[in-house]
Amino acid sequence: MKKNSKSKRTKISKSNYNSNNRNSSKSTVISQYLPDKPPKVNLFSFLLKKEKSDDAKTEKIYKKSFTINSNSITKSREQRLSKSLELNFPASKIKKSTSKAEMEIEKKISTSLELKSFNDKRTKSISISKTQSISRRGSKDAKSSLLSKSIKLMGLRMPIEESERIDPLTSTNDLLKQSKISEEKKNEEEKKVSSITVNDGSEEWYTNQMKKFLTSLPICPSSIIEKEEAFSWLLKYIDYIITRLCNRRYFEGKIKNCIEPFFSESDLIRIIHHAAMLFESEPTLLEINLDDVRKEINVVTDIHGSLNDLMRAFGMYGAPGDTTYLFLGDYVDRGDYDVEILIFLFLIKICYPRHIYLLRGNHEFQDLNGKCNFPLNCRVSFSSGNYWKLLNFVFNRLSLAAIVENEIYCVHGGISQWIISRDSIKNIKKPYTDNYLIVERLIITDTVWGDPSLEPCEKIFHASNRNVGYSFTGEGLTRFLKLIDCQVLVRGHQQPTEGFNTIFNGLCCILHSRQLDEASFASTVRISKSSTKNKGKVTINGLVYNCKGTHPKELRNQTHIRLYNMKLNIEKSKNKYINDFQTEKSNPILKRKKLKSDKSLNECLYCTKKENYEKEFCSREKIYISNSQLYAFMIRRGFLRLKSLGKIIELNDEQKVMHYCVNVFPIFLDFMSGINQRDPTMTTEGDKKVMEQLNEEYKFKGVDTTIKCIFQMKHLPYPNIYDNINYENDFIFSKTYFGTNSSEMSVQLIKIKNLSYILEKEENEIKKRKIFKKGDHPSTISIDEYHDLSEINNYIDSLSFYFNNVKLINIGNSFENRTIQGVIISNDNSINKNKVLINGCIHAREWLSCATMIYIMNELTTNKYEDFLDKNEIHIIPVVNVDGYVFSWTNDRLWRKTRSGPRNGCYGVDPNRNFDYKWEFSGYSTNPCDETYAYVGPYIFSEPESKALGDYLKKFYINGNPFNIYFDIHTYSQDLFYPFGYKDVYPKNVKELEDRSSKAVKAIFSLHQSVFKFGSIADIVYPASGSTVDYAMSVGGVKYSFGMELRPGSYINNGFILPKSQIIDGASEAWAGMYSIINHSCFIQTNIISLCISLILLYLNDLYII
Repeated sequence: MKKNSKSKRTKISKSNYNSNNRNSSKSTVISQYLPDKPPKVNLFSFLLKKEKSDDAKTEKIYKKSFTINSNSITKSREQRLSKSLELNFPASKIKKSTSKAEMEIEKKISTSLELKSFNDKRTKSISISKTQSISRRGSKDAKSSLLSKSIKLMGLRMPIEESERIDPLTSTNDLLKQSKISEEKKNEEEKKVSSITVNDGSEEWYTNQMKKFLTSLPICPSSIIEKEEAFSWLLKYIDYIITRLCNRRYFEGKIKNCIEPFFSESDLIRIIHHAAMLFESEPTLLEINLDDVRKEINVVTDIHGSLNDLMRAFGMYGAPGDTTYLFLGDYVDRGDYDVEILIFLFLIKICYPRHIYLLRGNHEFQDLNGKCNFPLNCRVSFSSGNYWKLLNFVFNRLSLAAIVENEIYCVHGGISQWIISRDSIKNIKKPYTDNYLIVERLIITDTVWGDPSLEPCEKIFHASNRNVGYSFTGEGLTRFLKLIDCQVLVRGHQQPTEGFNTIFNGLCCILHSRQLDEASFASTVRISKSSTKNKGKVTINGLVYNCKGTHPKELRNQTHIRLYNMKLNIEKSKNKYINDFQTEKSNPILKRKKLKSDKSLNECLYCTKKENYEKEFCSREKIYISNSQLYAFMIRRGFLRLKSLGKIIELNDEQKVMHYCVNVFPIFLDFMSGINQRDPTMTTEGDKKVMEQLNEEYKFKGVDTTIKCIFQMKHLPYPNIYDNINYENDFIFSKTYFGTNSSEMSVQLIKIKNLSYILEKEENEIKKRKIFKKGDHPSTISIDEYHDLSEINNYIDSLSFYFNNVKLINIGNSFENRTIQGVIISNDNSINKNKVLINGCIHAREWLSCATMIYIMNELTTNKYEDFLDKNEIHIIPVVNVDGYVFSWTNDRLWRKTRSGPRNGCYGVDPNRNFDYKWEFSGYSTNPCDETYAYVGPYIFSEPESKALGDYLKKFYINGNPFNIYFDIHTYSQDLFYPFGYKDVYPKNVKELEDRSSKAVKAIFSLHQSVFKFGSIADIVYPASGSTVDYAMSVGGVKYSFGMELRPGSYINNGFILPKSQIIDGASEAWAGMYSIINHSCFIQTNIISLCISLILLYLNDLYII
């Protein structure tokens, strides 16, 4: 079919459906939903009456072709309706009678109940106003008749069990007291099952409890569900939803397993597994022919747990079976009935597999719905919160996109620049966790997350403001539709102000079926094909509706009515679908199983394959890709060190740098892969220029740009859903300092064949250049640069090799078995040295403290300090937290703690809260995931790094030769502090500490006019126990123990990321302060020793004279 002819066939129109219109088509449409004979319960009599209410609170649904009048129900009508409606309770809640005669008598019994609520969602006060006494023939238990009576009310009421009945004479105060206790109990239970618990816990804990949950689930007896059974489940489930609507207060008070009285767990598992098999059997890209679905299909999207909006769509168009529906995703989150809607849609899919299609939205990913209330809602509805993962198991098999009538492309979010043709989508595998390539995941991400961009932009695709996926322009959409041979894009994901909107000259239709607030509009879309005039013409008709001013109770009543109406129609027409159910055409499961008689083929696909089943359930890997991951991916490969980015980095705007990187990522990926991952029509002239720059710069570096490779998800950082959940935005702007080094190119290998190759290449590069950049001598180092751990260790190794007064020390190993190294710098021509210990980077992200250690070592080895080293013995440990420091270079620039764990899904301990002095006294947290108050660890010295430093301090004290001075260097806030930190108390030599601190801050100010405060830790910083400074003085025997917070001042944000241009200034002023303290202490110590020696000599001389 030619494209130009297609463009004439598709017509888009927007029509208003108003409930106050009285046209002739009204009764025709309504009659589609009514049975041939009126039901015994005259539930819809008010709909058939011509009299209308002028009440302002009416539901306004705009449509051009027909009208359904659903005006507000007056009180009198409600009373008439309640007299005519008679429904029975669920069988599981009623004590059964002993004979048929008794059951017939029970149907004639009615009781009027008055429900009173005393601010309690679970407790109901019931007063029986009238009791009808009937003698029962053959009755053995008069009490059972009372429990099984039917109630004439507006809706179905839950029977009140004996344990829940309240004496009518009970005082209001007692009821309020019971209500408060019940509410407190509910809150305690909710804390135990809060949604965030699905993201916590170690991998071992999570896997074990998930396997235990899977083992406890019943096994499906067969993969085949008989149609009679499926329809009985659907009808029963409609009863359950009606019961939920009419007994909101009862169910809101339930903590767990609301659905249990209606469905057994075995039935629920069969429903979920069968729905998953149906969805998995469908292709990733659905291709729907309107001739197969009665010339029309209705599109609904973004229900978000709103039962009212779902049933409104069914009420407007007809129940599934009578018509066909395509849902574009986002069934869960933000609504009270998301779990109920899912099971409802699953049952409809089982009963009408060719009349309803479900696509996946961005909220149908555990990456997102695990952070919302969906897990908690699953706990309330089912027996376990792990049903959240069971429903996500089904989501992982939903289709991604649909093409209607070979013209209209339907998705939840947007389009992807990595799609080359329709096959690009068809080749995406189900479940989606089986797609390991980055490009495949990018297609998934953009399809559910993409947004249109109406702002003018040079690029046709650019980074989305949502921090996930790419936005597309009108030009990008035009090129994309040509690639897949379609005419129009229909999408949800956003709520237009008008409810339904078209942009890009009609190329993109946006709808949203959920009203997010009272005044908002919502919409659905009908795609139809003309069968008479203009044969073959496809029309897209957007229907906009609004419920402004409608009381919530009235909306529930309307939903209740529509549900019951749907139930009546299903009961009437189900036989037609039962006869057709077992044919291969309508049941894709049978289509896949040619040998139905084979017993193995009738077994449940998931219950029999336990290994794959468990693997997917126990996985917590992300499926879609965030822009933060792309940004980190580029940083790791040295993108920000390119000369061509100098102007971008000089802007000093982290937001712009991040957006620039994500915008350039598609070109960068093409460059590193060695092949074009996108169609040429998806690129621009600007993309080609960037590609040329990359080739020139890396060829200049001697990198082989001809190697071809394919990048997989394992090459991206932060692969799990619990990684960086709360601090992802901090990470986004944490590594921009890399680009400031425009004078030196990165020597990292960009082209890789596999991960091991790049690691080996990087290691060889480090060995080759030895990190010594300042001069020709290997014992020199650039002091105006930040250096990684391997560079630092190479430097101190060289110092100990080339200088006789430098000795290499090893104080211990880290959690990840890295060596904690340092040096001792001192001349050997003197005794009675003043011992000084200086350490840096006890917190991983404080790189300036480590750079200061390098500066001091460089200073002390330049032969300027001969006299100083004759009197002092300087011990320097550049990096204490070696594991965390490495992690801050490779993964998270703002990482603070160690890398032990995981504990509750979180890694690390604050080593500066883990020392054996006043541990857990103040300023700490016992939550492993807490970043505000650092985690102190499970016990004292739980961290090997803390224990190694503590043992090193204590060793000299035990040997009778303790350190005289100790410095623990940190960043940032420009403070000089001394003990104590655990409490507002001071050491005995506080005056000496104040005197030395005062002289030190003056020395610091004289250098670069930086203002430092000084005082005790508790006074000028905050109370914090278990610190190095307190431990050094109290346990290590150090007389003068100090901590120093370097520049910048506390008024600066993100001061941990200090530009390298300030390294020398910051390190030099820190050394000036330390040098002042050391010299002053050394002078006093030397004078005391000299005085003692003089007195001894004088005494001996006196003896000799005598």
